[in-house]
Amino acid sequence: LQGNTFTHGNQYRLSVRAKDKVTSPGANVQEPVSTKDFTYDIYAPTSTLLLPVANGYYNGSTNQLASITGTVTDSPAGISGNTVWVSVKEAGPNRPWWDQDTSTFNAYVEKCSTSTVSGTSPVWSWTYAVPALQDGTTYQLRTYSRDASGIDEASGPLRTFYYDVSNPTASITYPVNLVHYNALVTLSGTAQDTLSLSSVQFSLRE
Repeated sequence: LQGNTFTHGNQYRLSVRAKDKVTSPGANVQEPVSTKDFTYDIYAPTSTLLLPVANGYYNGSTNQLASITGTVTDSPAGISGNTVWVSVKEAGPNRPWWDQDTSTFNAYVEKCSTSTVSGTSPVWSWTYAVPALQDGTTYQLRTYSRDASGIDEASGPLRTFYYDVSNPTASITYPVNLVHYNALVTLSGTAQDTLSLSSVQFSLRE
């Protein structure tokens, strides 16, 4: 078949019939005709990350990352089976990828892990168990998918998120404890956290 014979999304029926060389009184012809129906699909599916959110901060209590989730869209072929894959790495150059087979971040080539897909056309949901994240670490992840016609989605851009389960600490530098002052203009101190600080709060009373 040459040229633009088919149109994306259309259904077609192909019929064939055989005929032999018998000429008298007439050729033998296949009956009934053999038919096959098919749908033409040339577009890749599209997977989307819902959680973690881009540049989101997660911990082990108040803002847990219970699972990595998203959606995948495709029509008309749709998604057949668990054909959405997730890859997770520690952020930074030459940092390792999560290896589902060994359950650790030890792969130095991208490793894609299978998610669990559910739902119906044209939008499916998928989930993936959160890997063993380490406190104070920045991570990146991305997804790709394959539809039932065998077309692969290109891997998407890396999304960054942060995992921080340690509490920040703050200390007072000035005034010095139990020292008497006759003038006090500035209160000062330091604060630190494994990843970042959003604010430092203080209170003062008699």
